[in-house]
Amino acid sequence: MPKGGQRLWLVCPHCHENKAKLHLPRGGDRFLCRPCHGLTYNSCQEAHRWDPVYDRFARERGITRRLAKQPMEGIAKSWGQEDAV
Repeated sequence: MPKGGQRLWLVCPHCHENKAKLHLPRGGDRFLCRPCHGLTYNSCQEAHRWDPVYDRFARERGITRRLAKQPMEGIAKSWGQEDAV
């Protein structure tokens, strides 16, 4: 460690890798690392939640998903309607 201390690691009993934390999710029967339990963060699970909506919106308007995800000012400008917003 930069200031001379020690870092303790835990070894995941499934993948045998060094981990800072082991987790016991609800209903779990043993402590494992996040990947071995298949755990992800909520933000990862929700990151693409609205993609089907953006895809449909983009398809109906003939624009890209990237443009559909931008704030409405970007969409109005892409249609040449700066006054519409």
